[in-house]
Formats: sequence, C-alpha cells, structure tokens
Amino acid sequence: MSYNSRKVKEVIAEECACFAHNLIDDTTLESLGNGYLDNLDLAIELEDEFGIKLPDDAADGFITVGDVVKCIDRLVNVEEV
Repeated sequence: MSYNSRKVKEVIAEECACFAHNLIDDTTLESLGNGYLDNLDLAIELEDEFGIKLPDDAADGFITVGDVVKCIDRLVNVEEV
C-alpha cells in the first residue's frame, strides 16, 4: 500500500469513525455513512493533510475509497513535478 493510500484511508477512517485497516478500495463512502456534505468535509481534510487544492467538484467523484486515493495520487504527483 502506498503512502498516499495509507494516509487517505487514515483520513477517511477519522472522518467516518471507522478503522482504516477495514477499508478497501471498493468500499463506498456511502456505506460508511457519508453523504454529499460529509464528502465536502472529507475534501477539506484531505487538502489540509496533503497540502493541496482539490478542484471544486472533486467531492462529486468520491464514490469509493479507491476513487479518493486516485484523485489524491493524481494531484500529489502533479504538484511534485
């Protein structure tokens, strides 16, 4: 598991009051009790954790844990270049 994946899962676990080790890429945020506003809060936490700026519509694409990891991976890798 990559560093980004581990950190994303830790942030999601904290936001959703669950255990990071139980999260897999196919876990839906909805199954964790997240709605649209919760995903907006998650986006803000991820921006703070990774020191990045997510697009305004990023939370719309947060369906699964894997979606979130892919989004963060793309942005973190772009900002490192």
